[in-house]
Amino acid sequence: MPPTKAKKPSFLLVAGTLIFVLGIATSSIVYQSTMKQNRSHVLHAAHVVALNVTPSDIVLLTGSSTDVTTSVYQRTKKHLMQMHDTVSQMRFAYVLGKNSAGEVFFYADSEDPSSEDYSPPGQVYDEASPLLHAMFTDGTERIEGPITDRWGTWVSAYEQIHASDGTVIGVVGVDLPAEKHLTTLIAYTAVPLLVAIVFIALLIFVRRAQRADAAFQ
Repeated sequence: MPPTKAKKPSFLLVAGTLIFVLGIATSSIVYQSTMKQNRSHVLHAAHVVALNVTPSDIVLLTGSSTDVTTSVYQRTKKHLMQMHDTVSQMRFAYVLGKNSAGEVFFYADSEDPSSEDYSPPGQVYDEASPLLHAMFTDGTERIEGPITDRWGTWVSAYEQIHASDGTVIGVVGVDLPAEKHLTTLIAYTAVPLLVAIVFIALLIFVRRAQRADAAFQ
């Protein structure tokens, strides 16, 4: 009995597999690139806000309700509100301090005082993460998220505020909605894979049409 020849993989199987693998590889590259761009955008937002916060003003703030009537607070508050309106997708901008009890609190934020999301000076931020706490002792600019607090789920970036002697006297933070961040990431990442699936479907359709024509003839 003559040996049977190994059946060669069909063209459709080989081509479909190659297209699918290429789609996955491209999606992975797009994912990494989009993550990098999103990260850069959030960090840039924090940097822009920090550049316009005056350290000598922050030193004068007490982190209490008495700050509200001071020109220093009003100036800082105005700046944060302007940055909120200027930077794309930013939901919150704020300046944080840390008290002797180790609690992170708000010096000022970008919300109008009439907003239910407004944080008055001195309000403790109980949800402060270990990374945020660490910003008061070391590091430069950092990003984390998605993280959830009482206001929602965010991708957040932080940058230190330094006194003239280099001491960390506060931290600027910005929050961007995690939903938009993830939606953008998923949308861009899915495109190459969807294109690959469409090509595979088209390939199957063409091969079946060719076989149908051959059978008819």
